[in-house]
Amino acid sequence: MKRSLGWSGVLGVLVLAACGGEAAERSTAEGDRVALIEACETQQGIEWLRREYGEDYCDCRADVAKEALDVPTYRMLVEGARAELEAGSPEEREGIARDAFEAYAQAADAARMNCRG
Repeated sequence: MKRSLGWSGVLGVLVLAACGGEAAERSTAEGDRVALIEACETQQGIEWLRREYGEDYCDCRADVAKEALDVPTYRMLVEGARAELEAGSPEEREGIARDAFEAYAQAADAARMNCRG
């Protein structure tokens, strides 16, 4: 026996889909932020950056990057961070950073201007 959805059923499905989409987007945004912070915390020279810009440098850098970078550059930064976290060697991480240099440089510049501790 087939049942058809009435308008209230259709509306309910649309509301659930919209809410699910927002939750997935929020989850992705939170995951992106976590990846940026974790990659930052394991980068070479992080101790100096913390002394210079404050203990929460990596958190600040992640937040500032989201606001300061255009969407394609931010996506490149996030993809680079995720790839770095999966990299098997320091050389592999260095290659990833080199490939995403423009995004990394823009994020670093924005952090330098906004993340004084």
